[in-house]
Amino acid sequence: MKNTLLITGILVALVILLSIGCSKNNVETITGQSATTCDNDTVNMKYNENIVPLMKLHCYYCHGDANTAGSGGINLATYDNLKLYADNSKLLGDLFHAPGFVPMPYGMPKLSDCDLNVFLDWVQNGAQNN
Repeated sequence: MKNTLLITGILVALVILLSIGCSKNNVETITGQSATTCDNDTVNMKYNENIVPLMKLHCYYCHGDANTAGSGGINLATYDNLKLYADNSKLLGDLFHAPGFVPMPYGMPKLSDCDLNVFLDWVQNGAQNN
């Protein structure tokens, strides 16, 4: 009887933890940055509105103004700097973990399909400063 209650309690706790941990608000709670969701189409993405928040969330801790140590000195905190990598295919190659590229974020899993689609749309539409 004690074992049954213990197992039931563990299962209930696990279900509660999974439902809380998988909420789309979890990123915002942890980082203070809003989570990117694919509730809307990832078309007509804009640099300031869509790309910069993702860069802040996933990239600037190594490639921002405050820190480029260990990143080969690559600073992506300005439009002009990021545009160079968007134009030479390095940005998408790195983000998509394509063969021959350095998987980014370095040492981390690939970004979500939604986040990748945001970058892909922006680059495919000319990586405009909008």
